[in-house]
Amino acid sequence: MKKSLIVLIGCFVWLTHFGVAHAAEAQQNEIPISDFKVDHRIGAGLMIGGSSGVMGLIADININPFFSTTVSLGTGYAYYAAGAKFQYYLLGTILSPFIGVGYAHWRSFRGINEIGALYPNFIFSALLNDEQKKSTVKDGLALHLAYPSIGLQYIHESGFGVSTEIVYLFDVTDFKGVPYFSVQTFYYF
Repeated sequence: MKKSLIVLIGCFVWLTHFGVAHAAEAQQNEIPISDFKVDHRIGAGLMIGGSSGVMGLIADININPFFSTTVSLGTGYAYYAAGAKFQYYLLGTILSPFIGVGYAHWRSFRGINEIGALYPNFIFSALLNDEQKKSTVKDGLALHLAYPSIGLQYIHESGFGVSTEIVYLFDVTDFKGVPYFSVQTFYYF
């Protein structure tokens, strides 16, 4: 967990450093991000962590410069994850903090023999009680997760983007929760 926090802080520092430098250059060249997000509404890419489990594919649609919606399809050991979220960008610039809210469904269709083998294990340990862990061995996994998120997104004028976010995944059936993070890369076209 300590390594994850260090990586997350490093991502924020890296994004802030390069984003501020690029934002100053974009202002000099008069490249408004609002025009970019209107002209490049659809993005596709990869997500590591977050609502996708371990890793997944994402598609992002810019509704306007301040709102977007994202769908994801991911996987982990012995389960798959599908989800959707809405994001609000606080600045609407090339480097913008955002807040979001989303839903994810993590599911396996077969029984999982060893619940300890699920990754990331700390999420399943926090969200599942002993009875649920026993039923997972027999019936498989079915988690309905809702989450708020906060993060930082950087988009280059070429269409390449990267973002990082912290999410608080909680099971909607009993409201147990756990924090998690994600790093996303995408290309807008």
